[in-house]
Amino acid sequence: MLLAIVDDAIGLGIIAIFYGDAAHPAQPIQLLFVASGMALAFVMNRFKVTQWPLYVIGPGVLSWWGLYSAHLHPALALVAIVPFLPTSYPAKKETSPSIEKVETSDAHHGHHHSPLNDFEHSLKLFVDFGLFFFAFANAGVMLSSVGPIT
Repeated sequence: MLLAIVDDAIGLGIIAIFYGDAAHPAQPIQLLFVASGMALAFVMNRFKVTQWPLYVIGPGVLSWWGLYSAHLHPALALVAIVPFLPTSYPAKKETSPSIEKVETSDAHHGHHHSPLNDFEHSLKLFVDFGLFFFAFANAGVMLSSVGPIT
């Protein structure tokens, strides 16, 4: 599965760079914005920033601008940023090691997700609707013979 994903990513890169629009050739120097967005996301991860919208607003916008100004498709901007989203919340420090800890946190009952999971679940409905309408518009089903029965 990983080999297929990497193969597709390499193919997308080759198509984007070598088969771009002749009127607007790719400008690879602008990809430094994408690299700076990735670096900012890495730093935010190291400083344990756990709010996923901050990753989208800061590094995501830098990455989007880099792809847009490089004349590559900016829809892939978050592909470079999402790997830096934290996969877990920072561990809480225990205040009293001598007192037996009682498990009352929602995290141990499956109600508390990582920022990466929060990102996925927050956008799930939006993505599902987008995919539905994309498939509906591109399925090639003719609706010209819709009548009173349908």
